[in-house]
Amino acid sequence: MIGAIAAPIAGSLWGLLKMNRWWQRTGALLCGVLVTTWYDIVTNLAYPLTAGFDTTQIWVTLIAGIPFAIVHIGSNALIFFLLAVPLQNLIDRRHLSR
Repeated sequence: MIGAIAAPIAGSLWGLLKMNRWWQRTGALLCGVLVTTWYDIVTNLAYPLTAGFDTTQIWVTLIAGIPFAIVHIGSNALIFFLLAVPLQNLIDRRHLSR
C-alpha cells in the first residue's frame, strides 16, 4: 500500500500542471520512472523486512530485483511517455462534453 500510494499522488500533481505537449510527455515519463522506482524499492524491501532478514540478506534481495526493476521502470516510462498525454486529452474532452 505504501508503494502504490505514490501513483495517485503523482497523477494528481501532474494533472494540475499546465505544460506544452513536449513537457507533458517528458513530465509523464519522469513521473512513470519515479513512481515505478519508488514502488519497486518499497515492494522489494517489504518481504525481507517482514521476514526478518539481516542487512546482508536485504541487500541481496534488492540486488536480485534489479533486472526486473529495470524492465518494469523502462516499460512504464515508455507507456507513460506514449499514453499519458493522449489519455488525459481524451478524459478532458469527455469531461468538457458533459
